[in-house]
Amino acid sequence: AFDDRKATAGRVGFRWNSSPSYPRFALLPDPVRQQWDVRYDGWASIIELTTEFAHSFSDATRIQTDAVFRVTDNDELPGSIPYLPDYEMRVLLGHRFPFGLHVESTMQLVGDRESTAGSPLTGWMLLGLELEYRILASAAIFLRADNVLDQTYMEWDGYRTRPFFVMGGIILRI
Repeated sequence: AFDDRKATAGRVGFRWNSSPSYPRFALLPDPVRQQWDVRYDGWASIIELTTEFAHSFSDATRIQTDAVFRVTDNDELPGSIPYLPDYEMRVLLGHRFPFGLHVESTMQLVGDRESTAGSPLTGWMLLGLELEYRILASAAIFLRADNVLDQTYMEWDGYRTRPFFVMGGIILRI
């Protein structure tokens, strides 16, 4: 880990997890409905390299990044463990203006994955933007936009996630 306690901090980590994998249950066909069949079990291993980095360019401007690089294996399944991408990255860049406006942009990048059926799920990149304006010491208004490029992607096979989305509101700090 690196931390100069002034402007820059970073950390690199390594994780290894090996355990009996989680079974996936499926209903048996008639005439024994309501009974479950274990589709796979076996031994699962996950190795991850994680990185985190933060830097303040000034008192008003800051960047934060984190990334995970992953290798997975299950002795009962071909390929990697379903729904776990090989990599995930996130970047946040924020700036606080002296007149009370805070602007923060985000980028999230997730790699390709496989579903439990073995079909590929493509990776995605999401961009977001959030504006917050402090109108009083204890109150602010905000506007947030997610999936700015209106990417079509699935975190789970068959379930499309939210398209371009905007919301706004009031923040009260008591």
